[in-house]
Amino acid sequence: MIKNLNHVGFTVSNLNNSIKFYKDVLNFKLFNKSKRSKKFSEKVTGIKNARLNIAYMKLNNFYLELIEYQTGKGIKIKTSVNNIGTVHVCFNLKNFDKYLSELLSKKVEFVGEPTIIPAGPNKGKQVVYVQDIDNNKLEFISVNKII
Repeated sequence: MIKNLNHVGFTVSNLNNSIKFYKDVLNFKLFNKSKRSKKFSEKVTGIKNARLNIAYMKLNNFYLELIEYQTGKGIKIKTSVNNIGTVHVCFNLKNFDKYLSELLSKKVEFVGEPTIIPAGPNKGKQVVYVQDIDNNKLEFISVNKII
């Protein structure tokens, strides 16, 4: 049984740009950045001469792993073209309106407007979606119901 979510990995097309996005927009802290060995990278990706560049970021008790895939010649592998999946992750917000205002002030583009969830276990809570620079979907949901 999963008690809580504490780690999510995203594939990214440009590691440094993604680090900047999560640092500047969502206040994540970078605590490790590394290149994986050729042997490890080839085993994980199944691509000859591949290289993985990985950054680990943290926000409170939530960990984010950003993974950039490169070919042996240092050419970035476009994750959208190669179908190296995008990810959806949910952040629970104690102060929904205040947090959204902060995101708006940082010029974050929302996918649609904040809405109230009509049914299910989160019925009555507010929700809004944001996409990061690699089209990974981020869901922001209020902790409290408004109806």
